[in-house]
Amino acid sequence: IHAYADVFAFPWLNYRVHIPSHGEEYFVRIEYRPNKKTMVYFQYRFEQKYWDVTNTSLTLPATRQSNILYFEHKISVAVSLRTRIQWESYDNGMYASTGSLCAQDIIYKKMKYQITLRAMWYDVDDYNARQYAYEPDVPYSFYIPAYNGKAFRPMLIVRYKLMKQVDLWSKVALTKPLNSMTAAIIDSNLSSMIDWNWQLRWIF
Repeated sequence: IHAYADVFAFPWLNYRVHIPSHGEEYFVRIEYRPNKKTMVYFQYRFEQKYWDVTNTSLTLPATRQSNILYFEHKISVAVSLRTRIQWESYDNGMYASTGSLCAQDIIYKKMKYQITLRAMWYDVDDYNARQYAYEPDVPYSFYIPAYNGKAFRPMLIVRYKLMKQVDLWSKVALTKPLNSMTAAIIDSNLSSMIDWNWQLRWIF
């Protein structure tokens, strides 16, 4: 079990807050490992602090509650599963929004090959309830985007070992909008519709 409590105050202006403010945050994570092949955890975070309300001169206390349920299991020497479900609520007294995300990973490692396949869905009302989730990538690349809107995002990573010190990595991911708002977000940045990366790595 991991937990903390934080009570804070800002005597001056802060990001998206144009007045002195205060707030509180509480966190707990419960992790369970029934055996060497399985791990599951549940995580909860409560946060309340002041935010400026967009397009107004108001600053109101907003409450954000975040939940994560994670499951990991090694089926065999070659195959592993990872499941992540998370949901969040945001409420500032004037309006409320919610967001959720579900990701399923299958990892296969055998001889010269390593394959990671992900299917992910997210449904987010607005940016206040945005979802963050780590996405596997080629080596030395780190990707944690803020998901907003409603979409399906499949992803495939393949690694092939060419020789002892050389391997080839390739990643392709597609974002498929499931409503008009998400389509508009993607249309404003066409590079986010399809992602493709590759890397030739030489270790010496």
